[in-house]
Amino acid sequence: IAMTLREAGCDAQVLASDIDTDALQTASSGVYEAERIADLPQQKLRAHFLRGTGANEGWVTIRPELRGMVKFTQLNLQSSQWTAMDAFDAVFCRNVAIYFDREAQKKLLERFTHVLRPGALLAVGHAESFPATHTSFRGCGRTAYEFQPPDSHRSMEHLAPARYFDRELRVDSVKILPGQYHAMGGEGSISTLLGS
Repeated sequence: IAMTLREAGCDAQVLASDIDTDALQTASSGVYEAERIADLPQQKLRAHFLRGTGANEGWVTIRPELRGMVKFTQLNLQSSQWTAMDAFDAVFCRNVAIYFDREAQKKLLERFTHVLRPGALLAVGHAESFPATHTSFRGCGRTAYEFQPPDSHRSMEHLAPARYFDRELRVDSVKILPGQYHAMGGEGSISTLLGS
């Protein structure tokens, strides 16, 4: 996601979360075996990764300018309290809630209504359809839902609306298709929370 936003020139911050501190440590190190990214086009490899040399040959690291776009934090989506967060323009919570019971999914959706800007995107996994059960989420693709709070939901005047979604899920000039991410040149700003 960060690569796509960077390629589009978006001034973006991504909050990447997981309950597993080992997974967070691995991700935040930004160091991978080169074979894990071998299928990426050469242009993306040069733009986003640095190849190791000498003792680090066979390894790559994320370029600092890309790494600086992502903050990593531990988050238990079922915790009774989350740390204070700014409102998000998009939440990618893919293949997580499928393991929650209906009541936990319902609570999670309600929590999302308090951290999403009006018009924001919620992307879930292909086997997940739980947002369709909430009146504040409108389906706009197989795995994408737009957050549209009713006027009576709560006062959201302090939040600027997510300014980027039209029927094709355009993020200003960044087109995000859940499961497949594309970018087209332009400028914009987007905040995202990753749940998986």
